[in-house]
Amino acid sequence: MSRLARDPNVEGLVAAYRADLEAAGMFAENEVTSPARSFLLRVGPDGFSAMTLDQQLAVWGHDRRLVAWLIVTGRIRPTADYLIASKLRVGKVAAGIYREFHAGFLTVAGELGFDPKSAELQWWAVAKVAALAGAAPERLTKAQLDTGREQLIAATRRLHPDHSLRARPVATRLHGAEATFGVPPVCPTPWACG
Repeated sequence: MSRLARDPNVEGLVAAYRADLEAAGMFAENEVTSPARSFLLRVGPDGFSAMTLDQQLAVWGHDRRLVAWLIVTGRIRPTADYLIASKLRVGKVAAGIYREFHAGFLTVAGELGFDPKSAELQWWAVAKVAALAGAAPERLTKAQLDTGREQLIAATRRLHPDHSLRARPVATRLHGAEATFGVPPVCPTPWACG
């Protein structure tokens, strides 16, 4: 019995996923790549984007881990509602993908007086905005940061109408992140270094 022909696009994504996992020091063997391949063949980035929010939230386990990677690498453009409702840890995934920039971001935030937890929360908010924009964190523009902030705050208020104060941390973290972005060497963004 012969093996079925493999989809070159899917195989390219699986190879990139494996490479990023390995570069981040994470387990990337067949137990991880086989479910990724299956999800990409069954659903794929376009299929995930076409799902309702409830269907997207039902994606779990290995598939959720892959979805986080697809989002952070700009292969899926999530909605703000998904990012808020799913509590997907895009900041953690982005820290692994954009290691050097993440390290520089945290260093500068520390030099500005932000404690490590605040700096990491800033990073997580930046990673969500980058996911919404479909951009690498170091390539975010001021306009994308502002638009992302508005979308995340609106989604938070929409999904948690009884808890209006839940939107405040997003605004605070992104305000701090703007200060961190504005200091060399973290400021390769088009708007920060002018």
